[in-house]
This record gives sequence, structure tokens and C-alpha cells, in this order.
Amino acid sequence: MKNITMLMILLLAGCGTFLFGQTAITRSAFNIEGTGARALGMGGAFIAVADDATAASWNPAGLAQLTKPEASMVYDHFSGDLKWKESGTVTYNMPHYLDYNYHDINDKATTSYSDFSFVSVTYPFEIGNRFLVTQFSYNQISNLPDFSNKYGYAYDFVHDDGSAYGERLYDYTWKGSASGGINAYTLSLASELFKGFNLGLSLNYLKADVTNTYSSAYTYTESWAGGTSGSGWENDSLKYDFKDWYFDFGMLYKINEMFSVGAVYHSSFTTDLNYSQSISDPTGTTPWNPKGEVKWPDGWGVGIAFRPIQPLTFAADYSKTMWSKATVKWDDPTITPPTTYFPYFWYDKQYDTGSTRLGAEYALVLQSGLVIPFRAGWFKEDQISTYYIGSGQVSVDGYTLGTGVTYKNFQFDVAYVHSTGNEKISDTTTGTTDGFPYTNVFTGKHDTSVDRFLASAIVRF
Repeated sequence: MKNITMLMILLLAGCGTFLFGQTAITRSAFNIEGTGARALGMGGAFIAVADDATAASWNPAGLAQLTKPEASMVYDHFSGDLKWKESGTVTYNMPHYLDYNYHDINDKATTSYSDFSFVSVTYPFEIGNRFLVTQFSYNQISNLPDFSNKYGYAYDFVHDDGSAYGERLYDYTWKGSASGGINAYTLSLASELFKGFNLGLSLNYLKADVTNTYSSAYTYTESWAGGTSGSGWENDSLKYDFKDWYFDFGMLYKINEMFSVGAVYHSSFTTDLNYSQSISDPTGTTPWNPKGEVKWPDGWGVGIAFRPIQPLTFAADYSKTMWSKATVKWDDPTITPPTTYFPYFWYDKQYDTGSTRLGAEYALVLQSGLVIPFRAGWFKEDQISTYYIGSGQVSVDGYTLGTGVTYKNFQFDVAYVHSTGNEKISDTTTGTTDGFPYTNVFTGKHDTSVDRFLASAIVRF
């Protein structure tokens, strides 16, 4: 149960990107979401704007709006926590068999991550009478942060006549660390096909090389038989890598000085997966070294921008990623894998994910030539999967704020992103033990809260 909880922490997207699988705590791979403090300050509604050096991460067609060589860098930090409350009752329909109630104690997990997530170099040039803009960029598509949590469970056992038998208390600690990541190296090309209508193409080389280590330990005490106690531990080490090519195709049409529309398509692709895992506990070490094939989903996004006056921009985006079509196939289908942290395909069910983003920017131009922008935004993102399939698809909501300064050929921006999510669970399962039926009535609630900070610098030459 806790393995699932910790995976949810790792995959909650920080935008962009991850409780329910996608965005609350870490950026999620292969969704229509780019990077940059300016764009995220506007809630990520940037597909129809895309007019700075981070454009290719949102809509490569936007690069055609750039007229000078540019270099950019984005620094990304997030921290978040997951809190949960769970309780249940297990009832056995058999004589002299103990029923029990259980509930968690002080359950909370924390995680954090900081790194440079995007670096780019942009260069406009002409061939004949055609103006073209090319860009090479490094983009950190997804990461797995360090995390830790400490939690407990209490089990109250009762006789079949309802009288108390005793209590068992568990105290758990869980820690994890990661190195490497899922990164894209991108070559983009954009051009204005006719007045106001831009097309762009990005060719991405995706390379993943991730190493994760996890350690858990627990102690327990029992109130019966004079007060017994015990302990246990588990260490888990895993690695996976894959690499392949995919592309993004974008369009941006500036209808007039007030309206722009944009669209982007993100291709699906299939890649080989090398995976290894080693689980150690007091009984020994269990290795698992399969190879597999991963089919990643495609996705699309559309956006509109409205500029009622020159310094003011309103923008709205909607995107969709077809996660229900994503699969992983192991070379040996007879092998049942252990609990695996490889995103994202071990869920019972995956949902297609939609993302709605709204944003605004007002640029205050001072007489000195200094430009100070003020930005705000809101987003709502569906999640790939849930803790319990019975809870249905859930989403993460967030708001953003941003500002910065532009002077001559230098632009510096900062953004703050706050996102929250919650999932309510009510589930009843049945089964048999020793040939007798039992019923488990389970309820729970999971709440996430994430704070993300971005800083971007752009230099124009």
C-alpha cells in the first residue's frame, strides 16, 4: 500500500508534473507542457504566445517570431508534501477468528528537487528570401526527486463477540534518492510561411538513464502476550534506461494585432527498455533484470492569445495526452514483475489526461526603457491514474504569479507556482482466508501541496 503512495509522490507533476501521477510534485514526461518562468507565470498558457527563447518547449512555430540570436537558461526548484488519512475494518465470517480495525498515524511525506531544466541557443538566418529560425536546446523532460516520510499504523483486534483482544502498532520510515533523469536534446526549425502564419518542427532525441535507491524499515509492538515486538527492513535498488527519437509539430497564426491562435502535436514513439531491480530484505536478495518495449503516447494542444492593448495579453490553452494508449511489454510475458517504480505503466488503468490553462501578462514600460511585467495564471490538470481505481480520475489545480525585468538585450523572469490535489477513497473488497469469506471496508483521503519556483534568463545578441 505504501509503495503505491510513494510512487504517487514521485510522479506528481510540479508544474508540471505528478499524488495521482502527473503534475503536483514533479514534471511529467510527454505532456504538452514546456518550461520557463515567463510562460509558467502565465499559468502555462503559452501555445499561442511562444515568442521567447523557451518557445520550442511549448510550440516550435513560435520561434519564427524571434529576430535576434538568443541564449536562455531556466532554473527550477520545487518542494511538496503528501498527507493522507486512511482507516478500515476487516471482518471475517469464521468462528474464533479476530476481526480488526486499522488507521494511520501522522502520515506525511516530503520531497524536493532543484536543477537547471532548460538551456537553449537560438539563431535566425536567411536562405534566399526565406527567413528561418533554428534552435538547439536541452530540456529536462522529467525527474524523480529525493523524498522521505515517517508514518505509522495502528491495528485494533477484536474477538468475534466484539470484545477487545489487543493492539499492534507499526512505525515506518521510508527514504529514496535518485540520479539521472529523462532528458531531451532538441533541434528545432521554424519559418513564416506567409504573413502571420508560422510553422515549426522539433526533432527530439530522448535519453533516459535513471538510478533509484529506496530504503524502508519498520518496528512493531503488540499489547498481548506480555508485549511482544519485532522489526523488518527492505532495500530496493533499480535502474532503467531507454532512448529514441520523436517530433513536435507546431503552428502559430497571428490573425491581427489582437488575436493569435496556435496548435502543437506531439508524436508517439516506441522504444526498447532496459530495466534492472534488486530487492533485499532479511530473507535474502531478489534480482529482476528484464528487457521490454515501451509505447509512449501522443498528444496535442491548442491555444489562443488576445491583446486588447499592446502591453496586455490574455491567453488560454487546452491540451490532451493519450495515456490510455501507453503500454509496456516485457520480453518474457510469463514473468510477474515486482512492485516497480518505472513510470507509468503498472497501474490497473490509465486515463487520457487533459490540461486547461489560463494566463495574463501586463508589461509596464518605463521611460528609461526598463520593462517590468506582471503575470498571473491558473491551471487544472487531469491525472494519469489514481491511488485506488474506484476513486475515479482526479485532477490537480494551481495558480501562478510572475514578474521580471527586461532591459535592452537582457531579460530575467521569475515565477511562483502553487498546486494542490486531493483524492477521496471509499472502497469495499471481499476475499477468502482459509476457505472463509472476509470483507474489508476502506476509506481514505490524500492531499498534496506543492510550491514551485522558476527563474529564467534570456540574452539577445
